[in-house]
Amino acid sequence: MTMRVLAWVVAAGLVSLPAMASEPLVTRLALSETASVEVVDDRFVAVLAGQAEDTEARAAQAALNALMRQALDTVGAAEGLRITTEGYRVFGRERDDQPTLWVARQALRLETADREALLDHVASLQALGLMVQQLGSELSQEARDGARDALIAEAVTAVRRQAAAVAATLDTNVRGIAELQIDGARPMPMPRAMMMDAAAAAPVMTEGQTTVAVTVSATVLLAPQ
Repeated sequence: MTMRVLAWVVAAGLVSLPAMASEPLVTRLALSETASVEVVDDRFVAVLAGQAEDTEARAAQAALNALMRQALDTVGAAEGLRITTEGYRVFGRERDDQPTLWVARQALRLETADREALLDHVASLQALGLMVQQLGSELSQEARDGARDALIAEAVTAVRRQAAAVAATLDTNVRGIAELQIDGARPMPMPRAMMMDAAAAAPVMTEGQTTVAVTVSATVLLAPQ
């Protein structure tokens, strides 16, 4: 994993504290360092929707329930596949001079680390009549935490390096760090959502990347040499 510091900002509010009779003059130096890295996604996600229509609400729901049971039977025993049902909805569509058309709809979310297996499942569900609403990749919590730990170490090292450089310029020594704050920016995945109908060709998908960033802010104490 390659990491690089995107930006560093030195907010040098050189504020001298009142010195005690036996204490040297102390300067507070505010520093901020941001480090970020793009990490290849290691989880693949698909969201598909099943839908049924009928002039009777009960019949529409029964047809949808049968379709979703068939979908779960198709992929339910797959190893390493996380399956979640989402968003069951029933609503009516008014039509001129015709009975109300009732629509029942439910989504199925698939998540796995195996990209090719996911694409096979998606193709099977498309053949049943489900529609792809989203197909993409994301970063797992484990991978995100590992990247963040490395970035914290990198940003803290950069803050210490900048503190030493400022201290040398002012003919002072770094006495210590009075305050330290770590802010982790929310990971920003590259959008990969798409819509495909059941008659579309077999879907394809490449690995995406997620940007993980960490900002370390510190108040460093400088004292005369």
